[in-house]
Amino acid sequence: MRHRRNQRGFSMVELIVGLLMALISTIVIFQVFATAEGRKRTQTSAADAQSTGAIAAFSIERDLRMSGYGLNFPDHFGCTVRGYDERFGGTAFTFVNAPVLITPGLAGASDAISVFYGAADQVSTPPSLMTNMASRTANFDLTTSYGFRRGEVVLVAEVGRDCSLAQASNVPTTTARVEHVSAVSYVDPETGAPTMTRYNDPAGVATTYTVAGRLYNLGYSPQYRVYSVANSQLAIQDRIMGPNAPNAAGVPYYDGIVRIAAQYGKDTNNDGVVDLYDNVQPTTAALWRQVVAVRFALVARSGQQEREAVTPASLTLLPAITSPVGAAVTWNLTAAEQQSRYKVYEVMVPLRNMLWTPQ
Repeated sequence: MRHRRNQRGFSMVELIVGLLMALISTIVIFQVFATAEGRKRTQTSAADAQSTGAIAAFSIERDLRMSGYGLNFPDHFGCTVRGYDERFGGTAFTFVNAPVLITPGLAGASDAISVFYGAADQVSTPPSLMTNMASRTANFDLTTSYGFRRGEVVLVAEVGRDCSLAQASNVPTTTARVEHVSAVSYVDPETGAPTMTRYNDPAGVATTYTVAGRLYNLGYSPQYRVYSVANSQLAIQDRIMGPNAPNAAGVPYYDGIVRIAAQYGKDTNNDGVVDLYDNVQPTTAALWRQVVAVRFALVARSGQQEREAVTPASLTLLPAITSPVGAAVTWNLTAAEQQSRYKVYEVMVPLRNMLWTPQ
């Protein structure tokens, strides 16, 4: 039986075969395209996570290397610093006077890292008070006021008392004195514009200080930054010089950052070498002296979620080490979290300003 042919000479069977082959070719093309596009999205997303993680880790490392600058008397480490910010309606705030503070995450959540350092370019050793303060608003009479300038932020500290953050409203040339009066104008050295002091409480500093107290010059732009993770973003809270109130939540800076784990590097036998890594916060000045390094891990996650698990159920953030002693820090992932790809950045930072402090 002959197949009926159309006007161009093709039989119905040949036409069906041709259509079937075209359909198969189309399916193959779309499968190749889908596979290539999926790999492209995976590689692009992984590259984005890798670059973001590297930049975020560098930001933390850079601040850690500056930590403790201008705070070179460990006897005052650990004190509660009481501050006051006039720019935000007289907001009171507190923080710990320590170059680095690790806040462990609750229930296995991400840790937070706080970094504190000054910006003075002249004074390295805090002068002592010459007289006992008669009241909280009394001037700081010093052994020397060399290097202090109007508008610079200062920290007054004394063993056994809370520390206070204030701002030099005037530094007379005829006497070694630093005044801290509220709402006084000075010329901002960066902008050249008149600026009002913002850290002087009209009621004075936290307490009265004696001749055992010292006055630290923190310069015009000291930094107290808190690095934390919120909503898969690395957030930075600037508690002193930031544009927001001191107690405001951190501002998101880097997307795709999902975890921070940190440990202090401690020299427990005072031989100049780290022999212990842990996240136990020091409670005395002597214990703060032992902190000479920090190691931290930062985890970046790819934005592309795969159909199946591509990451093990447990990620090692900080590996266990034996010399110096350091416990491992791991992160157990849920089934959904295993469908994403992760990049772990581990950084160890020596705290040079802690190594150079007088013992």
